[in-house]
Amino acid sequence: MNPSGHECPGRCGAQVPDRLFACKDDWYRLPRDLRQPILDTAGQSLLEPGRLNAVRDARRWYRENAR
Repeated sequence: MNPSGHECPGRCGAQVPDRLFACKDDWYRLPRDLRQPILDTAGQSLLEPGRLNAVRDARRWYRENAR
């Protein structure tokens, strides 16, 4: 992992800039009702309950809907 990025949570292996949650393909694979809370809490700390829940729910969806 490079210092300004992370592995895509969609488990595709792509490195994603920290300003993005997932790569483009995996972002649009995520249902809209799970994308919106991530957008709504963008810029918040992961310690904020809204942000934490949004990220946790999206990661759970990726695990349950692996390609």
